[in-house]
Amino acid sequence: MIWQGITAIAAADSQPGRTTGYGVIPLTDTAFQHSIAPMETQGDSLFKRREIAFCTLHPDPDQAGSAAALLVEVDGVRHVETLSTGLIEVHYHLLVVCLADIEALLEQNGFHLDNRLKYKIRRALFHYTEETQRANLGCAKGESNCTQKVFVNRYRKRDHGCQDDRPEHWRRYL
Repeated sequence: MIWQGITAIAAADSQPGRTTGYGVIPLTDTAFQHSIAPMETQGDSLFKRREIAFCTLHPDPDQAGSAAALLVEVDGVRHVETLSTGLIEVHYHLLVVCLADIEALLEQNGFHLDNRLKYKIRRALFHYTEETQRANLGCAKGESNCTQKVFVNRYRKRDHGCQDDRPEHWRRYL
C-alpha cells in the first residue's frame, strides 16, 4: 500500500506541468537499493576485516610482508593480504582471535605498529567494540578461544534427566 502511494506520488511529480504539492523527487530503483539490502546476520558479524599499519622507520623495509607471513599461521586468521609495504588487511574470526591479540603478537615479534593519532583512535575503537561483542557472546576477557566454552556452558545448563514427557505412571506401565 505504501509502495503504491510512493510510486503514485513519484509518477505525478515526474510528469511535466503536474505536481502533487509535496515536492517529492521521483524515486528510482537505485534509491531503494541500499535500504532493502539484507541486514548483516549474527554469523557474518563475527568475521572481521581490519587494516594494520606499520611504522615506516624500521630496519625491515617490508614489515607488512613479514607480518603477513607470520599471521597466516595464526589460528582464527582466515586471510591476510599485503596492501603496501606498510599496510596489511587481516580477515579473522572474532570468537577465536581479536585485533588486540593480533597486535600483541606482532609487537612481541618485533614489529612496530603505526602510532599516529588516526591509527591509535581506530585501534582503540576496534578494541572496545570487539571486547564488548565478545563479552556479549560469553567470552571472558583474556580468553583467546571462547567457542568451546560457550558450547560447554550450554551443555551444562541443559537438563540431562529423563527426556520422556509422559507422566511417571505411564512410563512404568510397560
